[in-house]
Amino acid sequence: MFNVKHFYSIFLIFFFSTVVFSQHNAYFFKSDWKNIELDKTYIPTASDTCITFASVRSCDETEKIFMGYDCDKNVTIKYFNIYFSGDKWVCVPKKDLEECFSGETDVRATTFVEGFGRTFLTALDRATMFSRQYGHRIIMFDWPTYRPNLKNGKNYRLTVKESSTLSPYFAQFINELYLYKNDHPNTFKSISLLMHSMGNLLMMHAVKQDHLKVKDTLFCSYIMTSSCVPQKNHKEWVEKINIQKKLYITSNNRDRTLNGAKLISGFKRQLGERPKKPFASNALYLNFNLVLDREHNYFLYPSVLRRKPYIKDLFKLLLIGQEPDFNDENRYIKKPKHNTIELFDLEEAQKGGISLGVGM
Repeated sequence: MFNVKHFYSIFLIFFFSTVVFSQHNAYFFKSDWKNIELDKTYIPTASDTCITFASVRSCDETEKIFMGYDCDKNVTIKYFNIYFSGDKWVCVPKKDLEECFSGETDVRATTFVEGFGRTFLTALDRATMFSRQYGHRIIMFDWPTYRPNLKNGKNYRLTVKESSTLSPYFAQFINELYLYKNDHPNTFKSISLLMHSMGNLLMMHAVKQDHLKVKDTLFCSYIMTSSCVPQKNHKEWVEKINIQKKLYITSNNRDRTLNGAKLISGFKRQLGERPKKPFASNALYLNFNLVLDREHNYFLYPSVLRRKPYIKDLFKLLLIGQEPDFNDENRYIKKPKHNTIELFDLEEAQKGGISLGVGM
């Protein structure tokens, strides 16, 4: 006799071992603790690239492994400038954003918020990859979403819970960034926000719980990529977000991670998988169904961007507040009723390389 409970248990084991576990173990560089040091007196060199971290993790500056897996019990935002050259990183603690950007002007910056499966090391790894792909100053809001001592199911449930608990501190960070930008109008040439996967839960809760006090434009664009948040009733809270000039919601209905999250959450559709009516009037929906297979990290992973360079070209423009020519019928299909743009690859379609299936 078919046992639904037994099948569900097997599925959870498979999902977390093959999809989610791979996320926190997927290093592209050598950002492990032997290559990272904390040095309060470090003076950056001309060859260094800087990433700014705003972290709510526990921190002990006397230890070699100075960033923990859990939140600071008092939940304070700790700032660092992290300088890297090659595969070496130096973390320099800073008091606030004023110290992080002291004397800098015309910075192209992207504020980056990651989702599930992130330790400090993997968050740094992803921020480094982002910096190297797009050449922007990454401002990383770092929150704990993986603990090695917990099973993956417990990690997932704890991350969902803490996304609500930590949303006031994410909102505080946004407010501090807004105040800094207003007081220092020459610091940023452009500043955008990209929130990935479960990272978008922080914004959802911040809006729903009225923690987000910034009501004026802060970002040239806000990109919600592969959003692991319920798509149902998303219009209600998305339309309350007005801290950006332009808002984009990306989707891929074959996204392996989001299809798995849908099953784990009781078959609730995820926003980054299949957005449905009613749509948010302040957002443009970018649909990648025709050009992707099961990818979840298509804005970032080198393997995807090498094969599909037009995806990187698209994100490069969006991150600085610009848009490509969406009237280009060789690349885009407009669906005005849904406020949606579908990416299209005419060359691949002519070769028969584009699958029109609906996914796994």
